[in-house]
This record gives sequence, C-alpha cells and structure tokens, in this order.
Amino acid sequence: MNPELIISRKIYFSFLFSSFIFLALLIMFFGKNISPLKFDTLFIVVSIAVSFIPAGLFLFRWYKKKVSKGTFIKLCVLAYIPVILGFLLSILYKNYLYFVLLFPVFFLSYLIIVPTNNFISKGE
Repeated sequence: MNPELIISRKIYFSFLFSSFIFLALLIMFFGKNISPLKFDTLFIVVSIAVSFIPAGLFLFRWYKKKVSKGTFIKLCVLAYIPVILGFLLSILYKNYLYFVLLFPVFFLSYLIIVPTNNFISKGE
C-alpha cells in the first residue's frame, strides 16, 4: 500500500473529525441561551462565497489527477474554511445555527477530496 496514501488519510480524518470540536465549543458557549436567527447581508454574502469552494475543489480534482502531500494539505485547509467561518459567524451572532447551516458545505468539500490511490501521488 502507498505510504503517502496512509499519511494523507490520517491528515484527512484528523481535519474531518476536528470539526466536531467547534460544534462542542459552540454548545458549551451558548447552551440554550441563543439569540434569534436572523439572515442579514453578511451571512448571505459569506454563505454564497463559501458555497463556491466545493465547485472549485471538484474542478481541481477533475483537472489535476495526482497531487502531492503538500498540495493535499492545502486542499484540506481550503475545504475547512466553511467550518471556521461558520464558527466565527456563530460567535458573532450568538447562535450556533449559523455553524450548522455552513456544515453541509464543509462536508461536501471533504467528500470531494477523499484521498484515493489514484489521487495521491507516490513520493520518490
């Protein structure tokens, strides 16, 4: 088995499962004391901008057949942006539903960049 693939899968799952830490922090911060949900222009602009990330990752995956470990880490960080922005918006508006609304975008991004043997190049 490709050792680069094993390392890439470790990186992938560490990023994926660390997203639940943000949800746990939000629940600890707010609990049941949340503000009413309001959709203002900041949330709409951020959610529209973040929704282009899965499309970009899909096109990158389609055109670039093999990536190195460094490029894969950059893809993981890029796919992690919806979680970070959802966390910051939830803190800003004191309602963790903003995080929950942006989480499917994060999850879709991570489904697109699943490390497979054909996607991760073997190190020399």
